[in-house]
Amino acid sequence: MKNICVVHLVRAVNGPTPLKRFLDSYKMHSAGVDHDLLIVFKGYKSKKELIEHKEILIPFKYISLEVSDEGYDLTAYFKVAKEFNYNYFIFLNSYSEILANDWLLKMYQPFFNDCIGAVGATGSYQSMYRDQFQQKIKFPTIYNGHALSFKDNLINTVHFIRRCIQFSRRWVYFAINFSSFPNPHIRTNAFMIRKSIICNLKLPQINTKMDAWLFESGRSGLSASVKKQKKKLVVVGRNGCSYDEDEWFHSNTYKQANQDNLLIADNQTNVYQFGDVSIRKMHASYAWGTECVALTDR
Repeated sequence: MKNICVVHLVRAVNGPTPLKRFLDSYKMHSAGVDHDLLIVFKGYKSKKELIEHKEILIPFKYISLEVSDEGYDLTAYFKVAKEFNYNYFIFLNSYSEILANDWLLKMYQPFFNDCIGAVGATGSYQSMYRDQFQQKIKFPTIYNGHALSFKDNLINTVHFIRRCIQFSRRWVYFAINFSSFPNPHIRTNAFMIRKSIICNLKLPQINTKMDAWLFESGRSGLSASVKKQKKKLVVVGRNGCSYDEDEWFHSNTYKQANQDNLLIADNQTNVYQFGDVSIRKMHASYAWGTECVALTDR
């Protein structure tokens, strides 16, 4: 049994293309350190489809685990961590694409320092609490240039009060569960963690996208829980350097300039990478704040 397990999640609903893309990048770029490859097949109801996807893996040496489509990626990750006896796991989601040689060695090296609990290929300062309340509730009093009637104003008042109540409830929910900006957290698209750390975390019910956001960046989520265990979070770039939380914005790994230092790409990094200036500006502002938008014209 090796020390490190590379876990790649393959979802039936995504078809074979993301798996082929990952395997091409895995074959092209040397890992730099000995490891086992574990393929998690998630949500395969058809044996024929599973066999077709396994045929793609014939040239590769790997072990596998089949899980239901219940929950999100993180549910499968916890199952792997509990069932397999490795000291370190690196979890790569369905859209992960390796971009450089010695990628695994670069992710593993920070753990030579005992104070490191988790390492990410990307991290963000994004706050779901801030993002939810950037839009303001407006009370309409004019329609097509004309003042509204008393009846219309009364109806609008009722709707406005209802919206205010809904807004207040959402405000309380997000204030309780998410920190304000900046909210440094490791993104779970590609991250490495000690078995001793992840097995000490409490697995919440992850049945919705909100549940996944809570675990990734919430007050009781992955990053917050790692820090509660007195361990640090770092991001590692393609250059092999590791960056502390206050350096992430300058690491050029995630939604900054051309992401030239990105080690492992995913669907979100691709949205930014291939977006126009307006798309880049929007995504950079979510990740780093409107005052810290770094753009490179394409």
